[in-house]
Amino acid sequence: MIQPSTTPSLGRARGVALYLASLLGAGLLVMPALTYRAAGPASLLAWVLLLALSPLVAFTFAELGARRADSGGVATYVGDAFGDRGAATVGFWFVLALPLGAPATAVVGGGYVAEALGLGPGGRYAAAAVLLLAAIGSALAGVRVAGGVQLALVAALALVLVIASVGALPQAHPANLTPFSVHGVGGIAAAVGVLFFSFAGWEAVAPLTQEFGDPRRDVRLVTIATLAIVTVLYLLVAVTSVLVLGPGLAGSTTPVQQLLALRFGAGSSAVTAALAAALTYGAMTSYLTGASRMAAALARDGWLPAGLSRGHERGGTPRRAAAVIGVACVVVLTAVSGLGMPLRELMALPSAMFITVTAAGLWAGARLLTGGGRLLATAAAVVLSLVLLGCGAAALYPLAVAVLPALSRRRVGSRRAVEVAPEPVGCGPAGEATVGV
Repeated sequence: MIQPSTTPSLGRARGVALYLASLLGAGLLVMPALTYRAAGPASLLAWVLLLALSPLVAFTFAELGARRADSGGVATYVGDAFGDRGAATVGFWFVLALPLGAPATAVVGGGYVAEALGLGPGGRYAAAAVLLLAAIGSALAGVRVAGGVQLALVAALALVLVIASVGALPQAHPANLTPFSVHGVGGIAAAVGVLFFSFAGWEAVAPLTQEFGDPRRDVRLVTIATLAIVTVLYLLVAVTSVLVLGPGLAGSTTPVQQLLALRFGAGSSAVTAALAAALTYGAMTSYLTGASRMAAALARDGWLPAGLSRGHERGGTPRRAAAVIGVACVVVLTAVSGLGMPLRELMALPSAMFITVTAAGLWAGARLLTGGGRLLATAAAVVLSLVLLGCGAAALYPLAVAVLPALSRRRVGSRRAVEVAPEPVGCGPAGEATVGV
C-alpha cells in the first residue's frame, strides 16, 4: 500500500486542474456541431446520457485509484482483475491512442486559433504544431509543473465558458428543438460515439493517482469536484449551442466562437484563440503525462524496452517515455497535415480506443469492488460496452492493437508483485466508501 506522503507531488488543487484539463479538451469547442450533424436537436440526449454515465465511471475509477495508486493506472486495475496479459493489452490500447488522439486534439484547437486570428488554411496545422510541442514540453517537465500551469488556465477557461453561455441564453429559441429526432436512434448512437472523445479523461489521469499526498482521500475529493464542474460546463455549452444556433449549428465549424461573439463582440476572436489554446494545451498535457507514466509502467513490467521505465516511480518523471510518445504524435500530425484527413475520422479512432480502455477499467472494477461499488461499475461497464457499437468500423482499431502483447518480445516473467495484497473496496449502507469489506 502506498502510504500518505508529507511532500506530495500533486496537491488537490493541481489535481482538480489536471483532471479537468483531461476532460475539458478542445473537442468541447467543436462537439456541439459534430453531434448536431449526427442527431440534430436529439444530440442533447447524447450529452445527457454521457453525463449520467460519468458519475458511474468517475466513482469507479476513484475507488480503484484510492485502492491501488500506481503509474500503470487502468492497466494495473485490469491486471489485478484479469492477469498480466489483460494489463498489457489495456496499456498498449491507451499508449497507442495518444499518437492519434493528441494530434486530433491539436488540429481542433489549431483550427480555432487559426480562424480566430485569420491565419488561413495553413495556419491551422502550424498552430496545432505549436500547441502539441508545448504540451510535450510540459509532459517532459513533470506533473508538478504541469499541474501548476493547468490550475491557472482551467480557472480562466471555465469562467469564459460560463460567461459566454449565460450571455448567449437570452437569444435562445425553443423552436430550435423541433424537429427533435432528425436521424432517429441511430443518429443518437453515432453522436454518443463521437461525443465520448470529450468525455474520456478519467482513464487518462488514473496513472497520476500515486502522486497525491494521501491517495485514498485525495482521489475521491478531486473526483467529486471535477465531476461537478464538468457537468455544469458541458450542459451549459450543449444546451446553449442548440437553443441559440439552431439548424445553423450543423454547418458550423466554430460553434463556441459564435456564442462568444454574442457576448464579446469584436473581441471574440482573441478570446476564442486563447480559449482554444488553453483547452488544447491542457487536454494534451494531461493525456501525455498519463500515457508516459503508463508506458513507463509497461516497460517496468517487461512489455516495452526496459530503458523506457525510468521515472515510473512515485515523484519521478518518465521523460524517455514522454519523448517517444511525443515524437510519434509529431509524426502523425505531420502526416495528417499532408493528407488532410477529415477531423471526424481522425477523432473516431482514438475515441474508440479510449472507450475500450475505460470499459476494461470498469469491468475490472466490477470484479474487484464490492457492494454498491461493484453494482455501479457493472452498470457502467455494460452501458459503455454498448456505446462502443456507436463507433462503427473504428472499433476494429482496439482489436488490432490487442494482438501486440502476444507479439511482444520483451515479456520477461510476471508483473511485479504488489507491496501488499489488494484490499476489496465497496460502498457501505450510507454510501460511504469502505475498505476491506
